[in-house]
Amino acid sequence: MISKHSTCVESPEARLAALIEELSHFGLGAFQPHRHSASGRLTALPPGEIALERGLQVSFVTTAEALNDAVPVGWRWNGTAVEVCAACCDKNKPPPELQPAHSRPEA
Repeated sequence: MISKHSTCVESPEARLAALIEELSHFGLGAFQPHRHSASGRLTALPPGEIALERGLQVSFVTTAEALNDAVPVGWRWNGTAVEVCAACCDKNKPPPELQPAHSRPEA
């Protein structure tokens, strides 16, 4: 499944190259949300799961677990809306506009 996705980036039908070029104007790119199975194979990242980088280590957690102290760095379409699928922790707290609404300090 993962290799199929990588070949469609250059496919004229998918228009991904043009979309990636457009995203680059905002400092963004594209990636395939994935994880590695126990056997080491690449598999699609399951819905509701986030790849979380903390202390130079990647783990896989639920959205609620990740977004308390992490900055979203990857998003995907879940069929009805955009959802976070990758996040990173920094030594400093993320700016309020990047924190989920439930954790923003009251103004």
